[in-house]
Amino acid sequence: MPNTQITPPDAYSQSSLKMFASCPGAWARYRRGDEYTPGAPLIVGSVFADLSAAYDDERRRARLAVLDGSHIEQVFDHVMSGHPEAAPYTGELRSLFVEYAEREADMTGLSEIEKEFAGVHTPKGRHLKGRIDRVYVGTVGVTVRDQKTDRSMLSRAAAKDDFQVRLYAYSAHRLYGVNTVIGQLEFVRFGSRIRDAEFGLTDLEVIGEEMDRRIDAVEAACETQDFPFTVGDGCAWCHYSGDCPKIASLSKKADAIVIVDEDSHRRVATEYLALKLRLGMVTDILKSWSTVHGNIDVNGIAVGFHLSERYEYPVGPIAKLLEAADMDPLMFAKIDATKIKKLAKSAPGIWSGIEAMRTDASRTEFREKRSKGGDDDAE
Repeated sequence: MPNTQITPPDAYSQSSLKMFASCPGAWARYRRGDEYTPGAPLIVGSVFADLSAAYDDERRRARLAVLDGSHIEQVFDHVMSGHPEAAPYTGELRSLFVEYAEREADMTGLSEIEKEFAGVHTPKGRHLKGRIDRVYVGTVGVTVRDQKTDRSMLSRAAAKDDFQVRLYAYSAHRLYGVNTVIGQLEFVRFGSRIRDAEFGLTDLEVIGEEMDRRIDAVEAACETQDFPFTVGDGCAWCHYSGDCPKIASLSKKADAIVIVDEDSHRRVATEYLALKLRLGMVTDILKSWSTVHGNIDVNGIAVGFHLSERYEYPVGPIAKLLEAADMDPLMFAKIDATKIKKLAKSAPGIWSGIEAMRTDASRTEFREKRSKGGDDDAE
């Protein structure tokens, strides 16, 4: 890297902190001002955020739950006219936006759309900045929502570990003076399914300390000017992955493997153990890339994420419903979707109550699946 002194920023965004954690080398290139061409994931994600914000602004202004088709097209054309760089992705963005616009979203409690913040401080007084897609203010706490155009969908349990949600929850805590924040991820490619997590005061204090630790690492690297390149999840989003020295060094093809005697047997077995470890790394890289760019077809096999729809049922309330109907709850002690859904035919009255209680537990799984042609990402 040329002898250009890299200095810490005055304020830290989630994208800056996330980039540094993924690859200090890429972060340093960005800070130095190296030129780059934004890729499709960055363009689609940012333009969709502008589209959804413009749509929700118009809905709120017009006091309508949804807008009709002509209004949807007007909003789309207006926003796209300000983003010439998004022209190659017009079809994809129109499809995402129209599907989003046609869903009746509840705007109850919606306080701010695209909440910009720059005055949030960490416990050590560092400045944080960013933009929260949606803020809902309630009587107990605040809900912050981040819209995702990813092609993979997190489980509810994983939502609480999402770095962006964590930073936005902490920012809402400081901005609004509340000690309870609900962080939400809205996966727009999967019918705007919501994955949420509750953050209490202890959680929020831990997040503040986490932000300071991340910034400590940035400042320490700037002191030593040591910014190593690393390969990992961030490569799928990285502006510089096309000419990364680390990726180039890892792009060599493996030699043919043949076993002819005990020595070669031991050598291949040793290599197998190493490859098994490497397979985990390769899988993680494929997952990261597929999250951003979608599945890839290899000889009729679609490799990537495929939606597996699942629902969770609360045991206690369901047991009470069954008892009220003179049915033994022990028959359903291990409640699973296959067994409980049979009630839809045998006891529709009970099923209607159970169906209202179920929680959407769908998520994507990274696996191989024979493709049927076309885009299989949101199956």
